Order: sequence, then structure tokens, then C-alpha cells
Amino acid sequence: MEKSHFPWSKELWVLNRRDRAASRTSALRQRMGFPGNWSGGAYRRKRLLGISLLAILALAGLLCWNGAIRAAYSQNPGGPPIPQPPPVPPQAGALGNSPPLPIPLPPVSQPQIPPQGQPTPQPRAQPQPSPPGAQPATPPAANPGQARPQPGPGAAPSGQASQPPKPAPPTPAPPKKKPPPTPEEVVQRTLEPGGGVELHATFYPSHSGKEAVPVVVLHMWKGSRSDFAPLIPVLQDQGFAILAPDLRGHGQSRRRLGPRGGGDALDAERLGPADFAAMVQYDMETWKRFLVEKNNSEAVNIEKLTIIGAEMGAAVALNWARLDWSWPQYPGVKQGQDVKALVLISPPWNFRGLDLQPALNHPVIRGQLPLLMLVGQAESRFLSDAKRVYAILERARPGDADLPANQKTLYFGQLGTKLQGTSLLGVPQLNVEAILVRFIELQVVKRDYPWSKRQAPGQK
Repeated sequence: MEKSHFPWSKELWVLNRRDRAASRTSALRQRMGFPGNWSGGAYRRKRLLGISLLAILALAGLLCWNGAIRAAYSQNPGGPPIPQPPPVPPQAGALGNSPPLPIPLPPVSQPQIPPQGQPTPQPRAQPQPSPPGAQPATPPAANPGQARPQPGPGAAPSGQASQPPKPAPPTPAPPKKKPPPTPEEVVQRTLEPGGGVELHATFYPSHSGKEAVPVVVLHMWKGSRSDFAPLIPVLQDQGFAILAPDLRGHGQSRRRLGPRGGGDALDAERLGPADFAAMVQYDMETWKRFLVEKNNSEAVNIEKLTIIGAEMGAAVALNWARLDWSWPQYPGVKQGQDVKALVLISPPWNFRGLDLQPALNHPVIRGQLPLLMLVGQAESRFLSDAKRVYAILERARPGDADLPANQKTLYFGQLGTKLQGTSLLGVPQLNVEAILVRFIELQVVKRDYPWSKRQAPGQK
């Protein structure tokens, strides 16, 4: 290429390029609304000022929010700034949204409380008619300075005074309720190969004698018989006899006995599938023998046996009910078939190898035995397991949901809480104790299960 004859052409081209860039920048600033004389330094100062104003506004908003929080805490010291409304107790017979628990509870009469500042109204005494031949009472002496009222037309003569109202006879006091019998501490040893386990329990007798319903309560994993402390007095008031055992590895039932004495200690944390199976096969059969002895001494009616289990105890209760209804029957000798009602509180589908499926495959458990399930619906794991059990039982009992409450055999209560197991007891808003009592009344107390003395095979 031939070299240019104008040496200043390159410098001129660079100047023209700078001018064109400056003109484009100026036009862009004008389109954006900036004044033409706004230099880069002025723009940076204005931007910094805007950011500072935004920071000041944010800090002022934060200070106002902090003041509102402090004002709320000053009105309610020691509590949350926004008070939560008290939980609404569930309606009788409907503890959850889907499906409701169809057990009608008796209504509770609420006392009439007058508004604050007004005296409590007292019942007005009704005047009693004067008996024939009664002497009129002497009128009280009048004050000398007080004017005596003049009798109106038709009034009684001055010599005959009106009879004052006769006081109502005193209401007889209700008969005093008998205090519950003294609890009995019971120690039993299981009969199993290689020794046994020393089991401890508390038996709460009843005044009902051989008409008493025996109720066995089974605790949760790492729990003990004391977990049912809110429920036991309620059951006692209804005349039930309660057996509260400590299952092996829990509470005081921690001693394994060898064939020659001695033995090691049991810990709930170290129990394996074989130990949980032994709870069903050996622990529960040991307590069944104890209740048969109480039946023969006319302290309970073993034919009305009811089991209440929570979490691990629910799995033990359901599997032992299957075992109880699997014993062979012989002429003249009855063994098994004593469990007449089951209550499962937060039942797990599989608890450390203790599966519910074999028990649910039993025809009596699946389709006939009265069963009540309760679960806190705010815990998805427990709710899912309970619904799985309920679905199997519901399919085996078509039309049960449409029956009246006293003819149903399957009840499912979903409680609006995160609590599970024995933690549901003693909560006034949930009213679990009243529901359990009502279930036992409908399914056991009001059924005809006559008492009979139980004999062991070969016994005369």
C-alpha cells in the first residue's frame, strides 16, 4: 500500500474520534436527564448522597421496629410480644378433622358464674302453707316511736298474725364415696429357657369384685408404669382394676435371672428384636397368669380383659392379642380369647423388629376385636403408621363407619398436637382419659361377659 502524502492525517483522525465519543456521551447524559455540565465527580458525589439517605432511612425503620418490640414486652413482661390464643378443646366425639372419633362423651354442666362485681344470686325460699291447728306465732314487739301500719280492707284481724314461712328441710348429704383399695406391688418371674426375668408391676384392685374390668397398661420405650399416673385414678373411679407392669429392661424390671441364680442387668437401649419378642411371649403371659389367679379369687373378670398400649406398648399389646386369640380350645377348658378390647396410642408399624403385620393378618384382630387408635396428627411419621393400620382394619370391616357409636368396633382419633404416646395423658384440652373410659364402657362394660372360674389343663 502506498504511504499517505499527508503526515497529519493520523492525528486528525484520532481527534475526530475523541470528539465523536464525547458527543455521544453528552447525548446519552441528556437523554437520561443529567444536566450538561454534570461532571463525573459531581455524579459520584450525588450517588454517594443517595446511598447515604437510603441507609439513614433503613436505620430509622430498624429503630422504630425495635421500639415497637420493646413496647410490646413492657406490656407483657416475661411473655411473648404477641399473646397466643388458648387452645380450643376438641368437641366431644370429634378429635380430628378426618376421620372424626365417633364416641359421644356425656355433656359436662358448666356452673353459672355472675359478672364480676355482682353478688351470686341466692335461691328465694318459697313460703310453706300453715298446717291445720297450728298456733300463730307471736308478732315481734314494735318500737314505741314507730308507727304501726294500719290494716287494709280484707286484712286479718289484729289478733291473728300471719304464719311465717317454714324453713325447708335440710338436703341430705350425698353418700361418701369409698376410697380406692390400697395398691399392691407385685413381683413375678418369667418362665423361659435359660432362666427368666424378674418383673415388677403395681396392681390397683377394685371394689367391684368379680365384675371388675381388668385393664393392663403398657408403657413406651424407655418409659415405665409411672407414665400412666394421670390415667390410673380415672380408671379407678370407674371401678376398673388396673395392672401397670414394667416391661423387661424398663423401670424396675431390669434383672435377668440365670438357672442357678444371679444374672445380668437389662437396659432398654441394648434390647434387640429377640428381647421385644420375649415381651410378647413371656412377659405378657406371666401377667396373664397373675390375672387368672385374681379372677379365680373373684377380684376381676378375666373375660373383660382390656389392653392399653402406647408406642412400643401398642406393638406389644397388638401382638399379644394375636397370641391370646391363637390358643387351641379343648372341651371343658378355656385358654386364651380373653382380650375383648384394644387401645393403641401412637402405634408404630415396626418397632425394632416387632412388626404389626402378622397381628393384623389374624381374622379376629383384623375384623372383629373392638379397637381404638389415638395419634397426634402433627407428627407425620406417627400419623402415617396409624393411618396404615386403620386402612387395613377399615377394609376388613365394611359398613362399620355407618353404625351407631355403641355398635361400632373401630375408632380412630387424630388429635391436633405433636404429643404422642403417654404424653397425651393429663392434657385437659385433649380429654383422652374420658375418651378411653367411654370406649371401655361401650365395648366391655355394657357387653355380657359372665364371670367363670378358670381352670388350667388337667386341673379338676
